[in-house]
Amino acid sequence: MAPLTLSRWGGSALVAGSLLFILNKLDDMSQAFFDRPMRDLITGRDSALIAVGQVLLVIGLLGYYLVYAKRCNRPGKLGLFLLLTGGILLALGHATFTPFVKDDWLFALVILGVFLMVAGLTLFGAINLHSRALQYWQPLPLVTGLLGAAAFLPSDSIKNPLVFLSFRTLFGIGLVVMGVILWLDPRGFTVRDKEAEL
Repeated sequence: MAPLTLSRWGGSALVAGSLLFILNKLDDMSQAFFDRPMRDLITGRDSALIAVGQVLLVIGLLGYYLVYAKRCNRPGKLGLFLLLTGGILLALGHATFTPFVKDDWLFALVILGVFLMVAGLTLFGAINLHSRALQYWQPLPLVTGLLGAAAFLPSDSIKNPLVFLSFRTLFGIGLVVMGVILWLDPRGFTVRDKEAEL
């Protein structure tokens, strides 16, 4: 049996969390693209599924940071740190989507988290074109960050549901592929190796 590596568990979590992120808007996507309603996989009543999705996303981004930060210079590490911090803030802010939290001001964490994720991906992605920390598809983090910027940063396009959902879905697919590449990376050290370093 192959050893459990940071790239394996981090990649798996990133793929699963990102798929839940994409599927969260099934009804909106179906109405925008096919002009027919479809039941959302995740609604505000699915508190457990929201929590699972956010935990998986944070675990995936943590694995991404731990595997790739050691292969980058300081700006690349900063980009990965912003990506991870943004993911954590996004996860905390998602508490506002549950019936248990009534404080709408927590939604500001979602906005800040998304901004930091996009900034982190873009910075790390630009640095990675030179440092080549990934095993495959070096431009992917930069492309994913730019897709996130197109989807979430204030602009006229975000007012158009079709444009917003298209870029949001492509951003989610970029995160899924980033998770797959992380999972496939044979250079990810084992959990036992990491424990030995501590």
